[in-house]
Amino acid sequence: MTFDRAAIASDAMPLTWPRRTPADALQWPLPPTALGHPRGAGTYARAIRTLYRERQLLSLSGIIARCSLIPAQILEESIPAMSSKGRISPGSDADIVVFDPDRITDNATYVDGTRPSSGISRVLVGGVPVVEGGILVEDALPGRPIRRS
Repeated sequence: MTFDRAAIASDAMPLTWPRRTPADALQWPLPPTALGHPRGAGTYARAIRTLYRERQLLSLSGIIARCSLIPAQILEESIPAMSSKGRISPGSDADIVVFDPDRITDNATYVDGTRPSSGISRVLVGGVPVVEGGILVEDALPGRPIRRS
């Protein structure tokens, strides 16, 4: 992860339900019976915690670039909509995570793979709050799919 221009990203494994428990795959927030891989919920917080705070291998701005700008740049040639991702500038999408670098921690486990990370106070998607004061805004659904044109 310390190689120049390395990207940090999650493959966001699909959710499953144990013992074929009937579930609505689109239910939000996720039902407590939903199972996921911990990297789906904790990749970015884990990177900040381990590579910046604990091991001091990368700067905070370096970690943030690896989690946002660099993955967007890798994709933008084939997916033009990615050119407005991973940046805070006029004309870019207002997708912003506000966190405390001294507290951000991944909490997801193999038993509870959807447990959210802590130390995140606010998340904006398209400028719309989806996390406020560390609490999920359940009726906020501003996200839009990004498709290759």
